[in-house]
Amino acid sequence: MKKPRKLFIKENLVTIVLILLVSAITYLPLVDKFGIYRDAWQVIRTALSMGVDKIPGLFTIDRPLAGWIFLLGYQLQGDNVLAWSLVTFSLHLIAVLCLWWILRMLWPRERIATTLMALLFAVYPGFLEMPDAITYQIHISVLAAAMLSIALTLKAYQVENSFQKIFLISISVLLALGYLFTVEYYIGLEVFRFILLWYMQNRAGKPGNFIRKTSKTFFRFFPYFIVGILFLIWRLFFFKGSRPTTNINLLTQKYLASPLTMLFKVGSNWLTDFFNTVVGGWVVPAYNLSTQTGTRDLVVSIFLGVLATGLTVFYLAWDRRFSETNKAGDDLYIPQDWSRDAIWIGLLSVLVIALPTSLANRAISFQATLTNGLDRYTLLPALGAVVLVVGLLYRFNSEKLRWALVLMLLGSSVMAQYQNAVLFRDDWSSTRSLFWQLSWRAPQLQSGTVLLTAVPTASTVSESYHIGYPASLIYYPSVERPAIASQVLESGTIDDILMQIKDTESRRTVTFDRDYRKSLVAYIPTENSCLHIVDGQNPILPSGTSPWVQIIAPYSHLEQILVDASPMVPPASLFGNEPSRGWCYYYQKASLAAQQGNWAEVVRFGEEAKQLNLAPGDNSEWWPFIEGYLYMGDYDRAGEYLAIIKESSYLRHQLCASLSKPQSALDADMPESPRTYLMDSLCN
Repeated sequence: MKKPRKLFIKENLVTIVLILLVSAITYLPLVDKFGIYRDAWQVIRTALSMGVDKIPGLFTIDRPLAGWIFLLGYQLQGDNVLAWSLVTFSLHLIAVLCLWWILRMLWPRERIATTLMALLFAVYPGFLEMPDAITYQIHISVLAAAMLSIALTLKAYQVENSFQKIFLISISVLLALGYLFTVEYYIGLEVFRFILLWYMQNRAGKPGNFIRKTSKTFFRFFPYFIVGILFLIWRLFFFKGSRPTTNINLLTQKYLASPLTMLFKVGSNWLTDFFNTVVGGWVVPAYNLSTQTGTRDLVVSIFLGVLATGLTVFYLAWDRRFSETNKAGDDLYIPQDWSRDAIWIGLLSVLVIALPTSLANRAISFQATLTNGLDRYTLLPALGAVVLVVGLLYRFNSEKLRWALVLMLLGSSVMAQYQNAVLFRDDWSSTRSLFWQLSWRAPQLQSGTVLLTAVPTASTVSESYHIGYPASLIYYPSVERPAIASQVLESGTIDDILMQIKDTESRRTVTFDRDYRKSLVAYIPTENSCLHIVDGQNPILPSGTSPWVQIIAPYSHLEQILVDASPMVPPASLFGNEPSRGWCYYYQKASLAAQQGNWAEVVRFGEEAKQLNLAPGDNSEWWPFIEGYLYMGDYDRAGEYLAIIKESSYLRHQLCASLSKPQSALDADMPESPRTYLMDSLCN
């Protein structure tokens, strides 16, 4: 006997509300604090400097259809990060609800189990890229399309009306075409579709030959098989990609050059990815994040985890009462040992979904920072992981133990996602601060300036264009080719800087030049420091400065800053409103005034900072004010700050070395009296 329609709607509506609330608790508390990260700068800079019609061209090297989807996304959302975040959240919610629909079609009597699977997928802590909404909206939208496509396939199997069946299959095939031709490694989901279709058709336990059952399933799967073949023919024989990580020809050459080595590596990555998805995804990110979270944010994450589990407990209690009151059930036969079936379906699903990324020589990686985003490869196999995990938990005889473990996984996952959001929030705050400080210090940069950066407080600033693109949007927003280049300091780039070479770099279809003779070192020495612009003639570097910066500091050219130009202000739509003017504002403005030789202005900024009780966390930042007071003849005030600098033997050593140079920039224009005062106070 089927359930009355009102009961069916009420039951499903309550479940949908639960999934919505838990998802909102997990992803929305800090949604207005996120910004622009990593690859998103490519889309934003292209749209603003070259025109939105150029966005599709960025993706011709690897995923052409993705470019048109990005174009549509930008036309709808513009450079409003909050809009991107909310749309990405909504698409993720659609994917979760479609998964729940799929699972309910597989096991309609297992309301609790299927709801738990959907909840765990919604908050799965192995995938931590939701805050990077601009970059990952394409992945989430394709996931939603794929889940809806598979759900419609299973629904078409259930309906008897021929017109409805044809309509559902047609929409499903179109969605399959869309998502496969957008992101290539999602092809593993087609095997996932086949597994679910086979199970739905053969779960009744009717006797029959396995090959015969599989043949019948393949007949229903045939339209999607054709879609997959068309995609493979296009990708292998017609599409000419140039991105190394997705280039089929380059990958084939690796296999042909070292077949045994590559096969061993693929097998190793495959098994490792399986373990990382099924086990590591629940544990490693949660542990890494908990060790980096401050007390206040840790308390908030615990509260959100408890709130999500509390809602789930309330749902479990409601469902128990609902079931006791409404005895009617579904008339579809479901095997009694459904949890055993869930285990093998989950196991197979993780393996087949993870295989394409392993074959492409890519692997899941969990890191304690936000630098690489390789946890994104857990997004798809997590579909099977949640089915496998819940299936295993339902093998326990103790219901209390089962609920305890499920709620623990749910609560810890919500906590991990919030703590991850805190990292993204703080990272964007550091990035915003960096560019606002740069604009305070440098009114304008010469075209062709190469910014050399080391930023310990912003881990998503990990590639050259992460600095060059936003800097170009600030200083030369209407120039199509990036006018400001940049480079991240690491072992592979130091030699080029020391040799003062010229080079060219291409990012997707955008090419920009670097001339290291126009370098400007702009770095943040420590988490307590402001942005420091290095004077290569007389670098003053605080203790704790990166060794790379110490090596290339002499190659920093202050003349790349056009000190008398009209100030260029970071656009608020990208970087938010100007931050509050704390110590770093006065330090940057005093440093700019010192470069201009406007010592009265330096002193004015120093006095304003003193009246506001502002002081640096990095004592080297007293130096421009010391210079200003000396030039203006206020030796007493200069002496106060010199006493602080003298506490650092490293700073004192650098200053004395500079003062001892004949005709050094540090003292070339300084009157004899203050120079002698400095030598006596610091060096003698």
